[in-house]
Amino acid sequence: MILCFGCSFTEHTKKSFNDPDVDTDFDRWPKLIGDELGITTSNLGLSGLSNDVIAQWIRREILLHKNKIKLICVLWTEWYRFAFLSHMTYSYIMSSLDKRWLDMVYNEDNEHYMKNLPQEWIEQLEYENQYLHKIREFMNYRYKFGQVEFKDETIASKAFLEHQLITNYYSIQRFCESFNIPIIHAQGVACTPMDIKHEQWLMNTSYTDYVRKMNKNYLDLFDNNFIGWPLFPQFGGFTFAEKLYQGILHGHPDQKYELFISKTDLHPNAKGHKLFADYFIKKIKQLKIF
Repeated sequence: MILCFGCSFTEHTKKSFNDPDVDTDFDRWPKLIGDELGITTSNLGLSGLSNDVIAQWIRREILLHKNKIKLICVLWTEWYRFAFLSHMTYSYIMSSLDKRWLDMVYNEDNEHYMKNLPQEWIEQLEYENQYLHKIREFMNYRYKFGQVEFKDETIASKAFLEHQLITNYYSIQRFCESFNIPIIHAQGVACTPMDIKHEQWLMNTSYTDYVRKMNKNYLDLFDNNFIGWPLFPQFGGFTFAEKLYQGILHGHPDQKYELFISKTDLHPNAKGHKLFADYFIKKIKQLKIF
């Protein structure tokens, strides 16, 4: 069997997160892979998971089912999410700290305004925003090493980059290799929690020093089993999120949201999941796993 892991870009839901009137009961990329290859797949994606929780879940499933697993597929999530209390399904999302994102959600003049958000969800977001601010201050202090890491609260520190690439991505690859289980990775959600244009600006400017270090130390961490590696556009890499956002960046206004569930729900729709599945299937065939 093939085990597939990820966050809300992977989980099968029946209703939109942001608009309960929108039906989202369509096949996700794990099911499409299984149908194409004629192999049983298990979708273990869960909304809101951080990469460390995804990694923890992969380890557990391998230890439980190592003799049955033929392939691990992972669609990694954004780097600002992190596990709290090491609970299997308990992650905090640092993007809740991004005031611009909260303003977008609550601003009736914004095209992404989520008019149907339940009041309890709004209260929970506001509570987490206050609570996580304290956590961010602690992390900022913990990782600054005598210099200011967060001049802008949305800019990731070197600690985030190294934590994701080494602690999660590379360690999971090595863990799979130790059981002779092939693994295919991809970066699903954008690395940082912001709109795609700001994401591209961040990758091209503020990450310059980190990318140079990555080029020197990290580029050889993965062979050809990481779709879009090395993620950064400077080296010709990409994330799946970038593929989804091509319509917004370059397309005709009528095509801006053709790969999304809706303007207020920027999760991949059926076409988006078909795009994801095609990338995985192409890589599976290229590596001759089956």
